[in-house]
Amino acid sequence: MSERERKDRESDDELIAQYQLGRAGAFDRLLERHQGPLLGYLVRMTGNRETAEDLFQETFLRVLRALPRYEGRGRWKAWLYRTAGNLCIDHFRRSGRRPSVPLDGHPDGEGRLSDVLADGSPAPDRVAGEARFLAALESAMAGLPEKQREVYLLRTVSGLSFREIAEALDCPLGTALGRMHDALARLRAELGEEWLHELLDE
Repeated sequence: MSERERKDRESDDELIAQYQLGRAGAFDRLLERHQGPLLGYLVRMTGNRETAEDLFQETFLRVLRALPRYEGRGRWKAWLYRTAGNLCIDHFRRSGRRPSVPLDGHPDGEGRLSDVLADGSPAPDRVAGEARFLAALESAMAGLPEKQREVYLLRTVSGLSFREIAEALDCPLGTALGRMHDALARLRAELGEEWLHELLDE
């Protein structure tokens, strides 16, 4: 096994333990591992790339300050997203507006929901219907209650397990599952079975 492969297989807890022993590079690997999914989640929650980047940096600054005392083995992702989620809530309270779901993301093509949902190269018929699908999805996502949308994004964009989502949101596992169920029911009602099937890539 190469050195790169060995480092890639190190768990988050192992990297945290190394950082706590004074190996600063371990934090860099944590940041590299989680920055894509976390930033994607923040972009979609805030609707603004610049705001998302600010919240992303603040999240990792808070994490960096707390890591020397961190003891939550096996709960790193939940803790990370709880920190980011709390910062989102604070941001919305200060700005007085609700979160949105940007489908087109940043002008340079980063953070596009369509890129996240794409499964390789789409077939021609899928390309033809993509604009209509994304417009309908945007409308349906905007209509989701905030707590349902949050669970949906944590699951589909950030890839957290439902147990990690429950820990991140500090709610029972059944509540997280229920919110996802309700979100999918609303999307199914808005999009129809055929579009929801494509959305979930079942």
